[in-house]
Amino acid sequence: MQAIKWTSEELELLKATSCIKSLPAHKIIFNEDSPAEYIYYIQSGHIKYYHNTAAGKEVIVSIYGGGEIIGLTAVLHGENCDIFAKAMENCVIWQMSRESFIKLIEENTGISIKLIRILCSYVRNYEYRLEELLATSTEAKVASLLCHLAENKFEAGNKCYIDYRITHQEMANMIGACRQTVTEILGRFQEKGLIRTHKRNAIEISSWDEIRHINSLY
Repeated sequence: MQAIKWTSEELELLKATSCIKSLPAHKIIFNEDSPAEYIYYIQSGHIKYYHNTAAGKEVIVSIYGGGEIIGLTAVLHGENCDIFAKAMENCVIWQMSRESFIKLIEENTGISIKLIRILCSYVRNYEYRLEELLATSTEAKVASLLCHLAENKFEAGNKCYIDYRITHQEMANMIGACRQTVTEILGRFQEKGLIRTHKRNAIEISSWDEIRHINSLY
């Protein structure tokens, strides 16, 4: 999660040089090895980054939501994309060409500084993912993933939310587990009152401290 707060002026600058597009759920935005011609600001919805293994299994690397930018590293490197990006739900994105984007960051220090913070968040995300994959039990991996997905989404008290629809299969694809195991673990968490499922499959973490504790035990 990039957790970047854009000013209204910065958003106007981004929007002024962009083409606004509405995407249906499951629409692929770019593929592995496709030319890195655009960056995308997500106005609404969620987009997942993933790889496909040789066996055809989807491995999800990251999930991005409203206010975040995707396609950044490939555009800045001037290389082809090395990952798939697909809409998880109906999305609205702002598509900006590489040339317009480079000119914008050259002329706006504030936006350039925020982009540095975004790149730093990519590093932190991969650190989180490594922590999840190195956990010695699947229960700890699921707990770690819940904490990661709900980061910066605290509500009153000790509650926080994963406020978008993510399937048990997609969660399994993020931690290298099977869907059935993830479903069973989430069921145990729900029985203990640690999480609750709301409409549209949004997940409420009722006790952040206990979920964090499970993560730290293994």
